[in-house]
Amino acid sequence: VTGGADGHVRFFDKEFRVVAWFEDLDAGPVSSISFAHQPKAFAPAEHGKLACPDFVVATENSLVVGCHAAMFDELTAEARRGTLLVQGQDAAVHGLAAHPRLPRFACAGHSGLLQLWDYSEKRMLLLRMFDKLLGQTLAFSPGDGKLLAIGFTNGTIKILDGTTLQEGVTFRECTGCVTHLAFSSDGVFLAAADTDRAVALFRFGAFNEESGTAEWEYLGKYRAHHSLISDLIFSSNDEEESAGTHSD
Repeated sequence: VTGGADGHVRFFDKEFRVVAWFEDLDAGPVSSISFAHQPKAFAPAEHGKLACPDFVVATENSLVVGCHAAMFDELTAEARRGTLLVQGQDAAVHGLAAHPRLPRFACAGHSGLLQLWDYSEKRMLLLRMFDKLLGQTLAFSPGDGKLLAIGFTNGTIKILDGTTLQEGVTFRECTGCVTHLAFSSDGVFLAAADTDRAVALFRFGAFNEESGTAEWEYLGKYRAHHSLISDLIFSSNDEEESAGTHSD
């Protein structure tokens, strides 16, 4: 049995003739293959059917896919892709935020993946993929963690539902990579710092007459530093925010 850089898994007989192939996994270059401990499953094939134990395939894209012999006889490509068991980050993780109340944390990186984990049960709860967006920083709203803000390398900021990861609003006001995000203690204000040495401020509460609901709004941004901003926090009374640089 071989797994290649093309992402395909092939089965050969003792004369090195291909007897089965799995070419629709679509999971990236294969790094390892592991079979279940079922010795009797390697029985002689009958009527051209593949007989082998269930197996898992790990790839360089940080994916682990579960496969079984019957997949080889499936007619559609979707049915021959197997079952995704684990999807990890295949690039550097830059954003990490812990939920303020629940045993959860969110992580995002340059793979474009945003993951929500339950660290008490050691399992991933939700996964979201952002197309052509690289996550750089994360922040949960304080107190209840109902909101999750994520900043990207291209200056985009999205405010998501902290439970479902559904998108609430998107801002594209930052010109540089968003490096820091901070909510005020009441969750009404959100500040963002970027590599352009500017701090942007957003506020929740603007009334939309069409929808009849309150929404997030962009208040403005200001560049007050001559070097990269290294941290961003709100003061205790939430009326002021503070940003520090590497040279301050």
